[in-house]
Amino acid sequence: MALQSKLIIFISLLSFWHLGCGEKALPQHHEIVFLIDITDPNESAIPNPNAITSQIQNMLKNQNDQLTAQFGFFDDLSGGQLDKLEIPKADVSIMTANEVKRKNDIKKLFDSFEATISQKISQTQVNKDFSKLYAKICKQLGVLSKTTADSKTLVLYTDLLENSEMANFYSISNLNGDESNVRKIYEEKFKASCALPDLTGIHIKMMVYRTPNNDTKIKNAELFWQQLFTQNGATVSIDQ
Repeated sequence: MALQSKLIIFISLLSFWHLGCGEKALPQHHEIVFLIDITDPNESAIPNPNAITSQIQNMLKNQNDQLTAQFGFFDDLSGGQLDKLEIPKADVSIMTANEVKRKNDIKKLFDSFEATISQKISQTQVNKDFSKLYAKICKQLGVLSKTTADSKTLVLYTDLLENSEMANFYSISNLNGDESNVRKIYEEKFKASCALPDLTGIHIKMMVYRTPNNDTKIKNAELFWQQLFTQNGATVSIDQ
């Protein structure tokens, strides 16, 4: 057998041994924040608690990973802590780790967090007069931008129509996704109260609640937010 062929076989066997016997992939840290808009009189606009926890579970693809999930409402600007679910990293150095026990422990944590979300939603007054979206979004993006998590996600359940002392998206006639126009609205109405940080590495999911009466306004608001977030480095998905 030629020397070159022997060398190729040796390298292949060495690679196979390394993959089979080498170190396991280190657990990753995922951080996700959910913000729910409760200003709409239609309670169907508020997501089912199970839908929220299902999204969180989808992020935990590796049972050994660390997960930090938080949940709150847009109108709560008190500065208080969001409700939090914390799943620590598994110690992969312990070869005899009880995987069944960890799976059961994770399920208990998810069940408890879902119960907390359900209780919070049931106790919260819907149909608020104002929809203060930007203030809460900017604050949470500031927190996410400073974390060292491997993946960072902000999920927004809302119609995207800001209605506050800063701006009223129901009355802004030039609301759209034009790059210069978005920058102008941001600098004139929002930036002074809270400047957006660098959003590189953050994924923003907009789960948009649409109504026939405001469909055009919502589409324009969707374009505005998407452009604003991507201008600052975030990746954005809509209704996914």
